[in-house]
Amino acid sequence: MADYVQKTIAAYDHNFDKYQDATQCMLLQPEFERFVEMVRNVGDFVLDAGCAYGRDTAAFMAEDIDVVLSKIDCNYSKNIVD
Repeated sequence: MADYVQKTIAAYDHNFDKYQDATQCMLLQPEFERFVEMVRNVGDFVLDAGCAYGRDTAAFMAEDIDVVLSKIDCNYSKNIVD
């Protein structure tokens, strides 16, 4: 299992720039706004599992919603946005 995780992380890190360039403008605004309203009604936080470079994380934080990141994002990827 550890070998699989390490290979997955290596592939992610290797392709990070291409993924970011291809998806940085892809926030789905109507869907995002509906989701934000639902979250506000149940606790004001989200789990962003697999947050990549943090596009959605930053959008949630701009709406004053706390974001919990998954362990792989916090501990393994060198590319995460602060």
